[in-house]
Amino acid sequence: MDMTPAGLYVLTKGMNSQGPSLSREALEKMEAGIREHTGSFRPAESYGIELLQEQPPQRPGPDAKLSTAFTDENVSEKARALSWLMDESKDIESCVGFNLGRKQLAQHVGGIGRQIDEAFAAGEITQQERDDLNAGLGSYAENVASQAERRDAMWGVMRQMAASTQAMVASGASREEMAAYAKSNTDSMQERISEFVKKHTAIDRELMAALIARARGGEDLTVPSWKGIKA
Repeated sequence: MDMTPAGLYVLTKGMNSQGPSLSREALEKMEAGIREHTGSFRPAESYGIELLQEQPPQRPGPDAKLSTAFTDENVSEKARALSWLMDESKDIESCVGFNLGRKQLAQHVGGIGRQIDEAFAAGEITQQERDDLNAGLGSYAENVASQAERRDAMWGVMRQMAASTQAMVASGASREEMAAYAKSNTDSMQERISEFVKKHTAIDRELMAALIARARGGEDLTVPSWKGIKA
């Protein structure tokens, strides 16, 4: 199993705030892959950081789920383009990379907020458009946090399942027992992920909001603290 960043993206692609959708075959492959590795894969500290740079807005595809609902029918081109940055149908990895720390998430969301503020200051969007975009940013921030929580929880649950599978193999479980166990894992995956989020990977929303505000104000949260810069 490919445990490189590219391989991880393939595994998590299609994940949304409701969690990953895994077939039995995918589940079994993931368990096998985790058993063959330490389960402690961590991308390099700088991996994905280049994706945090502000990118030109891309026109959303037909399956986009934009966070912003505009109050008025007549929306400026700039406001419309800013709304494209907040597409809840996108995997967060495509925006932030695989280094899904709290600061990286806040940097991404805060960066969008800063673009909104700059556009308003430059007279490119109206007050109402700014208010609508800010409301959308709140929805988008929640979506981003939920995705990160469930992604981390998914890997935690998979490590648990891999350990249990290994124990069953060691105890001489039959093929039928292993098949039943794999089905049970598939059936209970989302429930177990939700429970894991509550116990282990939940993101403090107040802390997240504070980090987003700092990033929105221009602070670079992705600079490692060991470089002597407050992060």
